Amino acid sequence: MKNIAFLLVSRGVGGVEKRFSNLFLYLDKNPYESQTITLFVSRSQAICQTHFKNIKIIPFGTAIPKSKNTNSEFIFRYIDYIGLIFKLIFQIRTSFEIVHFVTTSSLLFHKFIRGKKNIYSFVASAVPEQILSTKPLLQLIPNMQIDCLSKTLWSYVKSQNILPSQSIFFAPCSFIDHTKCFTKTKKRQIAFISRFEKDKGIEELLLPSIPLILSKFPHLTFQIIGSGSLEEMMRVKLNPYILHGSIFMGFLKNPELILSETLIFLSLQKIENYPSQSLLEAMSSSCAIIATDVGETKDIVKPEFGIKIKPEIHDLCQAVEKLLLDLDNSLKMGVAASHFVRKHHRIEVFYQYLFNEIYRL
Repeated sequence: MKNIAFLLVSRGVGGVEKRFSNLFLYLDKNPYESQTITLFVSRSQAICQTHFKNIKIIPFGTAIPKSKNTNSEFIFRYIDYIGLIFKLIFQIRTSFEIVHFVTTSSLLFHKFIRGKKNIYSFVASAVPEQILSTKPLLQLIPNMQIDCLSKTLWSYVKSQNILPSQSIFFAPCSFIDHTKCFTKTKKRQIAFISRFEKDKGIEELLLPSIPLILSKFPHLTFQIIGSGSLEEMMRVKLNPYILHGSIFMGFLKNPELILSETLIFLSLQKIENYPSQSLLEAMSSSCAIIATDVGETKDIVKPEFGIKIKPEIHDLCQAVEKLLLDLDNSLKMGVAASHFVRKHHRIEVFYQYLFNEIYRL
């Protein structure tokens, strides 16, 4: 029997955490032959509250959610790190066949855990330069391999000569849990789901476009879901529309409830939309898509169900108008989006890639 360990060292709530949480749930329901899986995860992660049958979960740190206060968050992160070190020390006699470092922070603890083969998942599609900061660690850890989320990242990592080419892989797809997504009667509603941070197209596109769109379509509603450092500024600018009822803004644990009734989904990232978890969830929920034409967006947003735009206010408003004035076609586009993503972005495909190509068990 071979042991596999995952290190999820993060206090954030973003695409990385959602993606791997879905993977852990799938692995628990579909154990791979005679493998045992151990998951080291911060108590602040929702997955930590899950009762697993086939995965041994070892929580560490504090269960307090990520704080907006920088000083407080530094303390909580420090508590997490100390807690993980103690947990790993108690496991020091355990030798793992595979150690999978899910986040960059996880790599900091490589000396406290032994793996015959080590995997690092590089998923920061918007900031590929991040890999350079991890280069010394990746070269220091023996038998290291890199799992890249996209072909663009794979090409970039190879160009940096961090590891031999045969040790760098790219995933054939991303994935979500499609069983959570469903479709109800669509409303004249637009959704934007993201972390409220820079490079998400919030200041450049979303905020200046909303007044223009609502002036032409006053009965339209916006669902702006998320949280982050730009939240206070966004609330100030959008307050009149929030008070009027044209906009709902806040964080939701189950955004698929909103997406099921949403007609149009906006993915406005500055550098890369592929493979946003929220974008995949919107497609699975039969939303027509408007996305900035950047990075590998073209590989996931096809003309049959999406409109790719230049990152300009006029282009965004024009695309919204086009979809709202032809509701029948917009509904057909949503159905096509759901068919596409459920066929091409499945967890089963990633599961086979992970175990057969990278782990090679």
